[in-house]
This record gives sequence, C-alpha cells and structure tokens, in this order.
Amino acid sequence: MLATYGQVKPFLGHERKILREHAVGYFARSFSRDPDLVPLILQSCRMYGEEENLLLLAYAGRFPQTEFTLQAVLDRLPHVTNVIVIRHFNHIIANADIDVLMNMAPNIRKVTNMAPGCLSRIKKRIDLFMWPTNKLMNELLAFCHRNEDKSLADMDYSYGKDIVKTLVTRDDLPLDTVLTILTDKNYHGYEELYMIFLAGELKMVEVIPLLIDNIRLNEEMLSQESVGALTKIGSDIVVRAMQQAFFTGDWMFRFSASTLLANIKSPASEQAFLDLFPKETDISVQSFMAHEWCNLLSDQCIPYIMDLIGSGYDRDITSLEESLYCACKIMDIHLPEMEEWEQEITDNYEDNHPQVEEFLRAMNIFLPKDPFMWPLGNELPKNKRSAGGSRKKSKKRK
Repeated sequence: MLATYGQVKPFLGHERKILREHAVGYFARSFSRDPDLVPLILQSCRMYGEEENLLLLAYAGRFPQTEFTLQAVLDRLPHVTNVIVIRHFNHIIANADIDVLMNMAPNIRKVTNMAPGCLSRIKKRIDLFMWPTNKLMNELLAFCHRNEDKSLADMDYSYGKDIVKTLVTRDDLPLDTVLTILTDKNYHGYEELYMIFLAGELKMVEVIPLLIDNIRLNEEMLSQESVGALTKIGSDIVVRAMQQAFFTGDWMFRFSASTLLANIKSPASEQAFLDLFPKETDISVQSFMAHEWCNLLSDQCIPYIMDLIGSGYDRDITSLEESLYCACKIMDIHLPEMEEWEQEITDNYEDNHPQVEEFLRAMNIFLPKDPFMWPLGNELPKNKRSAGGSRKKSKKRK
C-alpha cells in the first residue's frame, strides 16, 4: 500500500530536517500542484528558520501559489539577510503563476531585497503573456537558434521555459509543430528539450514511446526532461510502457526508469517494483531501485530492502538505511533496527548530505547565471554539465 498525500504533508513541518527534506522531495519529484505545500513550507521556515530549510525553499518555486502565499513571501523578504535565502525567495516570486504575478505586480515592485533580474523576469513573463501564440512559438525557436552553440550554463534556459509555460495556456497551440520537432531528426538542440517539456505539460500520451527512447540515449538533459515529461503525463500507461522497456536498456536507462516509477505515485508503480526488483541482477542498479522504491513510499518495499541490507548493497549509490528509515517514519511503520539507525543517520545527514548539496549547486543552472538573479561575488559553485546544442553524452560505467 502507498502512503497518501495527507500522510506526507505534515512531515514538511517535522522537527527532523531529514524527514522534512524527504517529504518535500516526494512532492517536488511528482510535480505536485497541491496548494497546501507552499503554506506548509513557509510555516516550517517560521518554526525552524529559513537556513534550516534551504531545500524546501529551493523546491517551493515548483509549487503553486496564491496571492496570500506570495504576499507572505513579500512580507518576509525585506527582513532576510542570508543571500541564499534571498535568492530562493526571489525564485519563488519569479515562478508564481502568471495570474498571481499580474495581480501582485504593484506590491512586488515595492519590496526591498528584490533582485533586479527577478523584476526583469517578471516583466518579461507578463509581456510574453500578451503575445499571440504564433509570435511565442517563433520567439522560442529563434531563441533556441541564437543559443544553439552555448552550453546550458551559458544561456538563460528559464527564458525558454517561461515561453513554454505561456504556450501551454493557449487553445491555438500548434500541436503539429510540437510533434514535428519531437520526431524530426534535424532537431537535436534546445528546441527538442523545450518541446519535451511542453509535451509533458500537455500530457501528450502519443509521445510516450519517443520519450522512453530518449532516455536510452544517456544524454543528461534529454533524459532528465524526458523523465520529467513522462512523470507529468503520469498515467498507468507510462508505468506499463516503462516496465516493459525496463530490461531492454543499459544500467543508466534502468536508473532513470526507477526514478520515473518512483515519481508516479500509483499502485501500478508499486506493482512494477514488485515485478522488476527481484529480476534485477546488477547490484548497483538494484541498490538504486531500492532507494527509489523507498521514495515511492510503498510499504511493500520493506522485506525486499531489509534482505538487501542484510546481504549487502552498493553503498556508493545510496544509504538504504537512511532511505528506509525515512519511508518507515512517514508511513508510521516501526522496525526494530530503526532505533539503531536513527542517531547515526541524523548526524550524518545534518553534517554532510551530498545529494542536497548537489541539488543546491544545480540551482545555479536553473536559476541562470545572469547578474540579476545572482549578484556578483555571491555565486554558488557552478555545475558544468552541458545541454541543448552542445549536449555531452554521459560516460559509461566501468
């Protein structure tokens, strides 16, 4: 049986940071549109402080907001002194739904600690909303052409995403153009990535086989956007298609497939793990599958993961004790071993958690390098991965 959203939401305010962060990842990776999430994150920040909730604030920009929640962010922003927290608040504001931004624009302009680039991006988003659909599509393709030789770190990837988010709202969106770009072999740059994102937003079931094939190519951004799009489509059709394809791909494909199955909170995903996990023979893949099964919050995973912990797993991939501990705490399941795990897990997590650090570093890509959002002298460490016109294929495992 799977945990329900109602079971998970209270853990956004749990006293243990590790459980708050496990809970927010559960919602963010499934692209939840639950309006309760931002209020719960803001409440958690009031309880434990923003600096103890950096991951929650980083993810908050993905969740829907109301005028009430946006006003709460605006009220708090002038009192924040930590530059990373200021950046995350600016990111939350800049990514609010367009109708909320348009209604709140006068209030936004008056607030201190608003980054100039955040105000610039909001203005661009409002301007884009006024454009006709054909102009938006032409601008998106022209933007891709202008940046075709640039790496992801050297272009404003979010600008193209803002165009796509505007296109999603249009009844006259040319779906034939979307399908042409996705299926034409001449398109292998940023336009392909943006159309994948658009296909996910539109829940285009007809592109499911194509998106699964994209993941086989082991190109980081192509795979990431395809997994995201399939998650948004999110039907049992996706789960069944990925389950059938699971053992037809290499180890990297199976890593991505496991993530996708964990992202889709469905009994079909639970059954897919039950069917696939015992058949996997690569210990690294099986270790990652076990970790993702925990992220699904399925109580069916417990005996399988306990057996794997007992027999030995790939500790370079993950800590299954940590993953299972979080899953069991959220599902209100007690295992005798949890008391032994608890303090060590919490201490290690609080002091050094590379997955969280990597996510926060990656924010320097998706909150682009322009000086508006990231004032000079305050940059996070750069993530040098490439995408789009200069995508690099991932290295094979030795």
